This record gives sequence, structure tokens and C-alpha cells, in this order.
Amino acid sequence: QQQPRSSSSSCSEQQPAMACNDLRNPATSLEFQERPGPSDASCTFIIGNETHTLGNSLRHVIVHRPETTFCGYSVPHPSEPFMNIRVQTDGTRTAKNVFLDGLADLGELCGILTERFDAALARVPSEREEGEAVEEVVGEG
Repeated sequence: QQQPRSSSSSCSEQQPAMACNDLRNPATSLEFQERPGPSDASCTFIIGNETHTLGNSLRHVIVHRPETTFCGYSVPHPSEPFMNIRVQTDGTRTAKNVFLDGLADLGELCGILTERFDAALARVPSEREEGEAVEEVVGEG
């Protein structure tokens, strides 16, 4: 026989409240799929278990490449764990090669960001005096 829960239980026993955007969809087994266009200059890439974070970042990097004529991404539905990214080129390079170069460029940018963050974090004293502004450290460099 179950005992009724006490309304005075400690916080550690209570389940945390979930915000409306904390919903986690089940993962998909599809990791990557290529859907070729009418020529090698266009292709849609479907990436499983990714969201707007990768989609918009990758789109931004690819669209700034000189051979790119179009790059867009979509997450078809919030409850589907897929991100689509469409790449079209001027034909001088294949969409797949531009996509792969975009991934490499984004990886490099993330590495640079990590290095700069770590360098700024190293400049923050372990114990700051009360009232010291973080901007003094972050604003350097």
C-alpha cells in the first residue's frame, strides 16, 4: 500500500519543473542523408538530431563562400529530430564539396572561439573582489 506524499517534502525530492522549451524529442537513428538535386551543383543534406543551432551557423558560413548561389536550412517540425540544409553552387564546385568545406570552416571558427574564451577565462582571478566588473576582463583583447 502506497503512503500519501507529504506536501512538506524537501526540494531535493521534488521533480524540477520543466519549461515549455525543455521538451526533448527522442533521438533518431538517421545521422546523415544526402538528397541530390538535378545536378552536382545542388543537394539537400539531412542531418539527424540537430537543430537551428547548427543549421543557422552552417548556413551562415556556407552562404559566404564565393561559389554558393543559395544556402538555406529548415527544421521541418519541432517534434522531428531532423535538420535539412540545401546548398546550390554556381557549378564550379559540387554542392557536397562546398558543404564539407563549410563544416570544416565552422569547426575552425568554433576552435577560435574556444581559444579566445579560454584565454579570457584564464585572465579572470579565481577570487574577485566584490564589485569588480567582468567587462574589464572580457573587454580586453
